[in-house]
Amino acid sequence: MHTKPVSFITKILVGYDGSKAGDKALDYAINIAKSFNAKLYIIHVIEEGKITIAPPTHQCTRP
Repeated sequence: MHTKPVSFITKILVGYDGSKAGDKALDYAINIAKSFNAKLYIIHVIEEGKITIAPPTHQCTRP
């Protein structure tokens, strides 16, 4: 009787910032996810201070 091996890796989270190291980490995570048939979650990381939040263009008023 053959049984399938049980995988304890079911979810993988990888941070991605667009760098060469990030590309390598993402490729590695993809390969692991495929090997273990796991779900892959990717979070895109932005360096602090690199984004600007625009002020609102109008005010919301409630009746």
